[in-house]
Parts: sequence; C-alpha cells; structure tokens
Amino acid sequence: MNNFNFLKKELLQHLVIVILLFIVSAALFYPELSGKEIQAGDIVSSVAKTKHITDYREAKHELSYWNPAQFSGGPIYLLNLGQESNLLGSFQKLFSLNNFGAIGMFFALGLSMYLSLVILRVKPWLSFVLSLAFMFNLVFFTLLEAGHFKKIDTLGYLPLIVSGLIVLLRNEYIKGSIALLLGTSLAIYTGHVQMVFYLILALFGLGIPLFIFALIRKELSTFLPGLGLAILIAVLAAGTNYAQLNSSYKFSSKTMRGGGVLAKEEANDIEDSKGLSWQYAMNWSYETEDFLNILIPRIVGGGSQEMVDKENPIAQLMLQNSAQLVKGKVAIPGYWSTMPFTSGGAYLGASVLLLFVFSLFLMKREHAVAFGTAFIVVFLLSLGENATWFNKLLFNNLPLFDKFRAPSSAISILAGFIVLAVGMGLQAFLDNKEDKKLTKSLLWSMGLLSALVLLILAYGLGSFSFLSANDSNYPYNIQQILIDGRKEIFQADALRSLGFILATGLVIFLYIKNKISSKPVFYTVLGFLFLIDLVPIARRYVNEDSFVSENQYMQQFAPRQSDLEISKMETKGRGFYRVLDLSVNTFNDAKPSYHHNQIGGYDPAKLQRYQDIISYHISNNNFEVLNMLNAKYIVGQNGKVQVNPASNGNAWFVKELIYVNSDQEEIDKLSDFNSKSSAIILAEEFGNQFSTNQGDGSISLTEYEPNRLVYKSQASNKGLAVFSEVWYGGNPDWKAWIDGEEVSIIRANYVLRALEIPAGSHDIVMEFKPKAAGSYYSLISSILGLLIILGGIAYQLKDKLKNQDATNVKA
Repeated sequence: MNNFNFLKKELLQHLVIVILLFIVSAALFYPELSGKEIQAGDIVSSVAKTKHITDYREAKHELSYWNPAQFSGGPIYLLNLGQESNLLGSFQKLFSLNNFGAIGMFFALGLSMYLSLVILRVKPWLSFVLSLAFMFNLVFFTLLEAGHFKKIDTLGYLPLIVSGLIVLLRNEYIKGSIALLLGTSLAIYTGHVQMVFYLILALFGLGIPLFIFALIRKELSTFLPGLGLAILIAVLAAGTNYAQLNSSYKFSSKTMRGGGVLAKEEANDIEDSKGLSWQYAMNWSYETEDFLNILIPRIVGGGSQEMVDKENPIAQLMLQNSAQLVKGKVAIPGYWSTMPFTSGGAYLGASVLLLFVFSLFLMKREHAVAFGTAFIVVFLLSLGENATWFNKLLFNNLPLFDKFRAPSSAISILAGFIVLAVGMGLQAFLDNKEDKKLTKSLLWSMGLLSALVLLILAYGLGSFSFLSANDSNYPYNIQQILIDGRKEIFQADALRSLGFILATGLVIFLYIKNKISSKPVFYTVLGFLFLIDLVPIARRYVNEDSFVSENQYMQQFAPRQSDLEISKMETKGRGFYRVLDLSVNTFNDAKPSYHHNQIGGYDPAKLQRYQDIISYHISNNNFEVLNMLNAKYIVGQNGKVQVNPASNGNAWFVKELIYVNSDQEEIDKLSDFNSKSSAIILAEEFGNQFSTNQGDGSISLTEYEPNRLVYKSQASNKGLAVFSEVWYGGNPDWKAWIDGEEVSIIRANYVLRALEIPAGSHDIVMEFKPKAAGSYYSLISSILGLLIILGGIAYQLKDKLKNQDATNVKA
C-alpha cells in the first residue's frame, strides 16, 4: 500500500505541473479564451486560399485534395494524405489540447520539454521551470506571429527525440525507446520535414563525439546496443508515417522543391534540374551577427517592422511622416542586416545561455563536447551561403538538402538542445552542491559570456554599419537618423543581456554559498528570471493586440468593389472563370482566392510546371497562355475590372496538333501558337496518333465541384479536347470517364489536360480523389509503436513500484 501511495504522490506531482503548464499557456494567450484569433500572416493566406474547399467540406462532409482557388488549380493537403493511418497521431491531439490554438501549441511545447527533462532524470520542479524557459523562447512567438503553426507543432516534439537518444545511449532502453518513438513519430506527423531534417544533422553533431568517446574509452560494447536500438526505433517511427511520407514525396517531386522539369541550363534562378537553386535556397541566410541575436535580441535591429519607444530617433522620424503611435510605441524599419526581411529574432535568453555555458562545465565531458558540437552544427547551418564551405558540400551531396530554403530557420531547433543541456547541467549542480570547483566554474561562465557581450558591444558600436542595402537610397541626414536609432536599441539590448547574465550568476552564487538554501526558492527565483528576461522580448511581437474578434478577423476578407462586380456578372459560380488580379502582388498573395479562382496566389511549393508557365509566359504578358487558363477577368493595378472576351472557357476542341520532342520545345511553342485552334503534345511521352475534328463540335462544363468536373460534349467526329485544368501527372490521381468508361488523360500545352473524345454526344467526368499508398504499413507500424509505448509505460510503473519496495525493505 505504501508503494501505491508513493506512486500516487509522484503522479499527483506530475499532474499538478501539467496543470500549471496549461495555466501558463492560457495566461500567455488569454484572448483566445474569449474567442479571439491571432492575426498571423501565413494563416490569413491559408484561410483565403482554402475558403472554397472549406465551404465544400462543410457542405459535402468530404475533404477535397484539389484546390482550384489559386494557380489555376493544384493539389493541396497531399503532405498530410495518409496521416490518418498513424494511430500515434492521437497523442498529438492530447499534447495540443485537440489543437486548441496558440494555447494548445505552447502547452505542447512545455509538456514535451517537461517529459524530456524528466526522462533525463531532472527533478520535476526544475524540469517545470526549464520548460517555461523553453515555452518563452522568442522564436516560437515570431513563428506564431508569422503564422508558421506547423513549424511550431513540429519543434514541440524535438526535445523528446534528443532526450530519447541520450537515454538510449546510456542503456535505459525502455524510457529511451518511448521518448524517441513518440517524438520522432509526432515530429514527422506534424509535417514540417525541414525542421526534422535539421534536427537529424544536429543529432549527428551530438552523436559523433559520444561515439568517439566510447571508442577511446573502449565502451563500444555498451554504446552500440543503444545506438542500434535507436536506429530501429527511428525506422519504426518513420514507418508509422510511411503513407504520409510516400504521398509527400510523390507530391513534392512535382513541385518547385522537386527540381526543374526543364534541362538545367534552361532552368531559372528558383530551381535547377534536381531541386532548388543554390541562390534561391540560400535566401534568408544569417550573418554571424544575425546568429548572435540568441544573446542580444536586437543586435541587428530586430524585425523589419520593429516596435520601439517613441523617443527613439527613428520613431521620431516616422511620427513626422504620419506613422501611428500605438501605446507609446512606433513601428520602425529596425532590421538592417543582409536578409530580405525578418519578423524578429531567436533570442534564447541571456539568463538561459549563462546556465548553458555553466552546464558545459558541470556535465560529463562527453556530453559537454556533444552539445557543443550540436550547437556548432546549427550555427553553420543557419549561416547558409555565409558558410559556403560547409553548406555547399551538403547541398551538392546530401539528399533532400537542396529541397529546403531559408537556412536561418535552422536556429529554431537550438532552443531544445540548450534547455536540455541546462537541465542536465543544473541537475548535476544540485546533486554535487558541495563541489569546491562550482564557484570557479560559475565565474568562468560569467566571465566568458559577459566578455562576449562587451566585445560585441564595443565592436558593434565601432564597426557595424547599422544600414541595410536599401538604406543607401536615403539622403545622408536620414541615414544618420537610422544609424543613431539602431545604435540606441542595440546598445540598450546589449546592456540588458549583460544585466541578466550577472543577475543569473548572482542567483547561482547565492545558492552555492547557501544564502539561498531552499530548492523551491531557488527554482522560483530562476523561473522569475526567465519570466522577466524572455517574456517582455516575446511581447514585442505577440501581445493582446495581436488577437482580434472573429468579426474583425473576417473583415480582412471583405469583398472589394472588383470582387462584387465579377460575382454579379458570374451567376454560375467560381468554377466557370478565372481572375488575373494585378492589383495585388499577383503570385505572392492568396487573398483574391477567397472570392474567385485565380491565376495567381501564394504557395512556396507550387507545381513546377505552373511556375515555368509563370516565368516563361505569364510574366511576359503572353495572352494566349492567359486565354487557355480561362482568365476571363483581369483586375488592373487601379482595381478596375476588365473583361477578357478572348478567354477560351472551360474546354474546347482543337483543329491542329503540334507534336514536340522535349519539355523545352513544348513550353517554347507556347510563345507562338493559337490556343483555341492548336494543342501542343509531347510525342515522346504521349505518342503522336491523336485525332482532330477540325475544331468542330462543342464541349461545356455542366457540373462543378473542386474535385469533380462534369462536361457534356457534342461532335460529328472524334477529336482532341483541351481542358482549362492543370495537369498533375506522375501519380495520376485525376481520373476521367467518358460515359462511365475510364479513359487516359494526356497533357497538352505543357500544363493542361486533354482527352480524345469519340464522335457523338457524351458525358465526361473528371475526379481527383487520391488514396494514400502504404496505409497498411503505417497502420501496422503504429500498432506496434502503440504497444511499445503502452507496454513500456506499464513496465516502468511496475519497475518503479518494485524499486520502491526494495527501498522500503532496506529502510
């Protein structure tokens, strides 16, 4: 009975901490409790581009995997196709409180870190306090403000992967397997592959030193079993997501991330023949000073639109030019380094970083070297083109590396490593408080980090330009104001970081000297330091003003005059026309998709063939291409609507077939052809034996749904009809039937679909209802994974009771 009481007491302690994590998450984002929503850039785009298929899902209770609303139609959600086969996905809902907005996301961050630290034998209340440091990390707030919710979801499970690997390598097989399996499965499940990929690279940085130490110490007999089991568990975790990964791979191979369709020498500056181009992929590369924002928040000015006090010289300038004053603050162009723009930094906390350096002195040498190496790997990855010797090697030789852009985002995984290292170091500190070397280690840590801040401050004030490339267009007096204002915020933040280094060091020193003798008081003071260090920085980017009511949120989708005009003219609905909207950034704005199916849109992973059409023809005002894409309406830069009477409609029969022998020839022919009378066919892929009926006959769209199109054709002879619908080949999930008999879809005009239709009157149906291949593999893997997790938890509880019983007997 005493054993069960002990277990109940321990479980109650964990439950109390979990409740506290929820309370903290709710306090951070309390406007959500009253139904308000955060205004996040990418989420606004997502709502706009998916409005059409969201309405369809609500009406038909069916998810459409084809989205006609932008880029003339394309696949959507295929990165998640097969996700339902992973039974471990239920844990994601548990961690995120059933995806309860920002509260759920940050609760998952805290809970995952808490479990990871406990697995590493860090005491519960210390684990709780460090979980807060993880939750308060600035990078999660800037990602939230930008609308990168999927990235936050994925990052939440990375600590479980790291802690699971460490625990496995020290031969605690059950705990390690549970953590690694659950973390890896959920990180892949949530879908941001780039973050998982960067983590794997950092884990190599962590694991190689551990392997070398084991080799030197002749401990491979204990190291290799843990490593082997870790590999098996990782493979099983990937297996739980096999269907989703398979679907993602097939889809991505047809997008910009999959490489160019055209020969490499003809590819543009966005992609090459196997993936993204080096120049495009390395956009948003950190400079060294950018990376140092982990220590000094606004070392490079903060965000491109940074809120600062009205007394700042730049704020004064902005106010003179009609800028708005919001609660005593003004938005200024703060960021001045080399990236195109940024929403903020990745401040880890000067308090946390001091504890990290201190922990490196305290933990076992192999762990200190391992975490230090992982840190260096993340640093080099984030530099992108500014560490060409490292990243170009990976780009040219490592599979998948050339599919990702924005290398600066690698810094997002750093917080997990830092906080886990701090947990291990501080627990060693608490367990060996009487060690006489502690004071020396603390002073070295404080000295090194303080010296770094002072060196950065002195060097920066003397050598930083504080001007971006665009600032060279301003007159000298304006440039000087920009320099003075940015110097001011840099100096203030540097001194702020120095203050937190000294304050945190003082707390540790007082604990060493027993001036703070109670662990609860020590934990409370640390938690307070994290709170006042990290949260005010995070609040610069996300605060109560970031949340709006549902009515306010929906106002940004209110129809413009042009939208009302087009809707009035089009009584059949949005499926019978498309809009080219030049009043917005046409190929980087999804908002028009809320009301119409448009030629443009926003998606960093659009279909490669469509990107080629944009690059080669739409950007060069090729109206024959716009006609074949059924661009019936053109909204000018002034917002005025122009009707394009030459648009081809939904489908048409052609008189002439032009056969070509390469993709390059196919797209080049679009520069000089009549889209109404001619169709261009790649003979090498589809043959050259198709019939034409000299364009006689008619074909019209009679029923429209996002993933199902019904046409009626009438012709006296067999002929080829071209449909103003985007081709999606390779994995032919679009299927077609003529009078109920399935027929093959061919590609015409580089990017459209075509069918050979018999003479007479016919009903034609096209459907896009893809099925995930490999669902059984995912299901079997996840059942096995579930058994391992539940069985492992049961065994751990039984083992804990057994150990407690042995302790009671000895007592």
